[in-house]
Amino acid sequence: KMANEIKRFSNRYNILEKKADYFQTKSNLLIKENKALRKEVNALRKENEAIREVIAHSININNHNVDQYENEIRKLCQIIEEILFKDFETVNRILFSNGIGLIQVSAPRKCYKSFEEAFEATNNSEKIVEIDDEGNAIKELHCLIHFHTGECSNSNQRNNGDKCDDSEENSFNEANDGEENSDDEENGDDKVEE
Repeated sequence: KMANEIKRFSNRYNILEKKADYFQTKSNLLIKENKALRKEVNALRKENEAIREVIAHSININNHNVDQYENEIRKLCQIIEEILFKDFETVNRILFSNGIGLIQVSAPRKCYKSFEEAFEATNNSEKIVEIDDEGNAIKELHCLIHFHTGECSNSNQRNNGDKCDDSEENSFNEANDGEENSDDEENGDDKVEE
């Protein structure tokens, strides 16, 4: 009987020892994973700083000679797109939560999936249509991306010292295109067919 008890306790000890080894291995893996996650967090922080730096260098873009900065604008869009995984809402949220406010994503993701595609459309003077949650075209935008330099294109707003609004009056196309669609501005509230 004593021999059976010893055998039973020996088996129990072996099982507990295996469990201890398993949990020790799992603990080591979790420690490694935690270190890897910390490295990833630090890398993301550096990327965030890189975004801030790129945008800070882009602050001198002037609405009256945007053509001169075409390559810088494209590079900026590409960097943001790559780092933030082509997510319009994330880009918009991060830019404004950091108090940057230099780039405004005006059109929803249903229109264009990437900054590059949107920039190409704007640069080629294609029509960009804003779509509501139900998929209805509700208005036509002059441009997808607005570049703000702290000045308003509206002289009354400048003279009154009011803040720049995000209306279509301050759009990229207004500054970039020599020929404005005056009909579109006068009838800005017109509906656009899908």
